[in-house]
Amino acid sequence: MAMNKAPQLHIYPTPAEVLTSLADYFVELANQAVAEHGRFSVALSGAILPRSSTSF
Repeated sequence: MAMNKAPQLHIYPTPAEVLTSLADYFVELANQAVAEHGRFSVALSGAILPRSSTSF
């Protein structure tokens, strides 16, 4: 996924679908980074989103 693409707006009917789509996008970027650089690193904050992801 090229970082210079125009922003896109995605609208989802439920919070669970937002989280599922976000997780899919995260995995896509991770796989791309590993393919291009041999590794992927991430730092997550302790905000609400990580807690929300455990509820579904």
